[in-house]
Amino acid sequence: MTSLLESVEVVICTRNRPQSLCRTIEKTRQAGLACPIWIYDDASDVPTANLTIDSLGRSKVIAGRRWEGPAFGRNALMNIVSAPFALFLDDDTYPQSAESVAAAALFLAKNPHYGAVTARLVRSYDGRDSCPPYGLAKPVAFLNGGGSLIRAQSFAKIGGYRETLRFGCEDTDLAWRLIGASFSILEEPSFVIFHDHVSQSRDLAWEAFQYGRNTVLLWALNRHWPGGLIQGLIRGIAKARRTSPKLPCLSGSISGVLDSFRLKNCSMALSDAAWQQIRDLQRPFIELGVSRNLK
Repeated sequence: MTSLLESVEVVICTRNRPQSLCRTIEKTRQAGLACPIWIYDDASDVPTANLTIDSLGRSKVIAGRRWEGPAFGRNALMNIVSAPFALFLDDDTYPQSAESVAAAALFLAKNPHYGAVTARLVRSYDGRDSCPPYGLAKPVAFLNGGGSLIRAQSFAKIGGYRETLRFGCEDTDLAWRLIGASFSILEEPSFVIFHDHVSQSRDLAWEAFQYGRNTVLLWALNRHWPGGLIQGLIRGIAKARRTSPKLPCLSGSISGVLDSFRLKNCSMALSDAAWQQIRDLQRPFIELGVSRNLK
């Protein structure tokens, strides 16, 4: 197990939540991971104190100059990761055990056509699961950005995250592009990541705007023009109907339409074969009336 864990480094993006970050690092160490932890401080109002974090051992803070979002932060961290695999955590998530991380690393080592293993997220305060604990491991078309083991080579091959997706849908976009590059993603229920779900310092109106905007862009940038834009707008409006607050989400959808024209030259339509694979992987959730991939 030790040799497998030596092939893993941890990356965490944080903003304005130093107490939650310290708890995440403490819990990660207690779970048995002694590997390096790379932290991107996304221009916190009060910058994360390096001495506080460094006291926890083998951790390093990279300070961002301005608020960019997790897509930018994770790209920045992946530029300095030297291990074959990176464990993506949020500043309020941490692994249940080193053994489950090692098992995920072993799976990726043995299956080079897989680009990532995404974990089962379990809320620490009420035990609510993101997927059934009794389910079988299976290929999926999504990623939990706060709980996935990523193959660094696969991440680099597709150019990492699209940084224009500053917050919201960036993980789905990454998953779709991994599949478009012929990599698979495994959801492994025995790979458990606990989620403290910290609400501190969250601007819900800003988040709703970003989700509305990026829902449109997710489709516009990954499907053929202009069909992808139309599909994205339909889904953006549908999201605004079920999101609170609604007005910022709707405003975000309109912004997404405008930005899709500005970013038209950045679009990379997925092949029909890749899109069919994504649709097939989504189908069980669509039939249940649940869309875990479309944020």
